[in-house]
Amino acid sequence: DLVKKLYARSPLASGILGGHINSRSTFSAQDQRYSWLKGDRLNSIVKRVEKIRSLSDLPVDSTARKYLLQNDQMAGVIFGAKRPEHIAAIAQDLKSPALSAALIEKLKAEYLNDFGLVNESHLSY
Repeated sequence: DLVKKLYARSPLASGILGGHINSRSTFSAQDQRYSWLKGDRLNSIVKRVEKIRSLSDLPVDSTARKYLLQNDQMAGVIFGAKRPEHIAAIAQDLKSPALSAALIEKLKAEYLNDFGLVNESHLSY
Protein backbone atom coordinates (compact mmCIF):
# COMPACT_ATOMS: atom_id res chain seq x y z
CA ASP A 1 0.00 0.00 0.00
CA LEU A 2 1.58 3.23 -1.19
CA VAL A 3 1.18 6.15 1.18
CA LYS A 4 1.77 9.55 -0.33
CA LYS A 5 3.86 11.89 1.75
CA LEU A 6 3.45 15.63 1.39
CA TYR A 7 5.75 18.57 1.82
CA ALA A 8 4.19 21.76 3.17
CA ARG A 9 5.60 24.88 1.56
CA SER A 10 4.62 28.36 2.72
CA PRO A 11 2.98 26.98 5.87
CA LEU A 12 1.85 30.45 6.90
CA ALA A 13 -0.02 30.86 3.61
CA SER A 14 1.97 33.77 2.18
CA GLY A 15 1.80 35.55 5.53
CA ILE A 16 -1.95 35.20 5.97
CA LEU A 17 -1.51 33.08 9.10
CA GLY A 18 1.21 35.33 10.50
CA GLY A 19 -1.27 37.45 12.42
CA HIS A 20 -0.57 40.79 10.76
CA ILE A 21 -3.04 40.76 7.87
CA ASN A 22 -6.57 42.02 8.35
CA SER A 23 -9.47 43.07 6.10
CA ARG A 24 -7.91 46.54 5.65
CA SER A 25 -4.48 45.26 4.57
CA THR A 26 -3.12 46.38 1.22
CA PHE A 27 -0.07 45.25 -0.70
CA SER A 28 2.27 47.08 -3.04
CA ALA A 29 2.24 46.23 -6.74
CA GLN A 30 5.62 44.53 -6.22
CA ASP A 31 4.12 42.10 -3.67
CA GLN A 32 2.91 38.80 -5.17
CA ARG A 33 -0.26 39.03 -3.04
CA TYR A 34 -1.25 42.36 -4.66
CA SER A 35 -3.32 40.84 -7.46
CA TRP A 36 -5.26 38.23 -5.50
CA LEU A 37 -5.40 39.13 -1.80
CA LYS A 38 -7.91 41.97 -1.75
CA GLY A 39 -11.60 42.74 -1.63
CA ASP A 40 -14.00 39.85 -1.05
CA ARG A 41 -11.21 37.22 -1.08
CA LEU A 42 -9.24 39.06 1.60
CA ASN A 43 -12.35 39.50 3.76
CA SER A 44 -13.29 35.84 3.40
CA ILE A 45 -9.80 34.61 4.25
CA VAL A 46 -9.66 36.91 7.28
CA LYS A 47 -12.91 35.29 8.53
CA ARG A 48 -11.26 31.87 8.30
CA VAL A 49 -8.20 33.07 10.19
CA GLU A 50 -10.39 34.60 12.90
CA LYS A 51 -12.15 31.26 13.32
CA ILE A 52 -8.78 29.54 13.80
CA ARG A 53 -7.83 32.25 16.31
CA SER A 54 -11.03 31.59 18.27
CA LEU A 55 -10.25 27.87 18.58
CA SER A 56 -6.71 28.05 19.96
CA ASP A 57 -5.04 29.82 22.86
CA LEU A 58 -1.87 30.00 20.76
CA PRO A 59 -1.17 32.63 18.11
CA VAL A 60 -2.45 31.55 14.68
CA ASP A 61 1.05 31.24 13.23
CA SER A 62 2.12 28.89 16.01
CA THR A 63 -1.08 26.86 15.67
CA ALA A 64 -0.43 26.49 11.93
CA ARG A 65 3.19 25.46 12.35
CA LYS A 66 2.39 22.96 15.11
CA TYR A 67 -0.49 21.49 13.11
CA LEU A 68 1.83 20.76 10.20
CA LEU A 69 4.68 19.51 12.37
CA GLN A 70 2.33 17.04 14.09
CA ASN A 71 0.68 15.83 10.87
CA ASP A 72 1.94 12.36 10.05
CA GLN A 73 1.07 12.87 6.37
CA MET A 74 3.79 15.53 6.13
CA ALA A 75 7.18 14.30 5.02
CA GLY A 76 8.52 17.76 5.74
CA VAL A 77 7.65 21.40 6.23
CA ILE A 78 9.54 24.13 4.42
CA PHE A 79 9.50 27.23 6.62
CA GLY A 80 10.40 30.62 5.25
CA ALA A 81 12.31 32.88 7.59
CA LYS A 82 13.44 36.45 6.95
CA ARG A 83 14.39 37.51 10.45
CA PRO A 84 16.02 35.85 13.48
CA GLU A 85 12.74 36.04 15.40
CA HIS A 86 11.15 33.79 12.76
CA ILE A 87 13.76 31.10 13.52
CA ALA A 88 13.19 31.57 17.25
CA ALA A 89 9.42 31.11 16.83
CA ILE A 90 9.92 27.89 14.84
CA ALA A 91 12.34 26.58 17.48
CA GLN A 92 9.85 27.43 20.24
CA ASP A 93 7.08 25.56 18.43
CA LEU A 94 9.33 22.52 18.02
CA LYS A 95 10.13 22.30 21.72
CA SER A 96 6.77 23.34 23.23
CA PRO A 97 3.89 20.94 23.92
CA ALA A 98 1.96 19.53 20.97
CA LEU A 99 -1.54 20.63 20.04
CA SER A 100 -4.23 18.60 21.74
CA ALA A 101 -6.02 15.91 19.76
CA ALA A 102 -9.28 17.77 20.46
CA LEU A 103 -7.95 20.98 18.91
CA ILE A 104 -6.65 19.11 15.87
CA GLU A 105 -10.07 17.54 15.36
CA LYS A 106 -11.77 20.95 15.72
CA LEU A 107 -9.43 22.47 13.15
CA LYS A 108 -10.06 19.60 10.72
CA ALA A 109 -13.82 19.89 11.20
CA GLU A 110 -13.78 23.65 10.59
CA TYR A 111 -11.71 23.20 7.45
CA LEU A 112 -14.08 20.53 6.11
CA ASN A 113 -17.01 22.84 6.87
CA ASP A 114 -15.20 25.80 5.23
CA PHE A 115 -15.14 27.48 8.65
CA GLY A 116 -18.91 27.90 8.62
CA LEU A 117 -18.84 30.23 5.65
CA VAL A 118 -21.63 29.91 3.10
CA ASN A 119 -21.00 30.39 -0.61
CA GLU A 120 -17.44 31.60 -0.06
CA SER A 121 -15.40 28.51 -0.97
CA HIS A 122 -14.33 30.17 -4.24
CA LEU A 123 -12.72 32.91 -2.14
CA SER A 124 -10.39 30.67 -0.14
CA TYR A 125 -6.60 30.70 -0.26
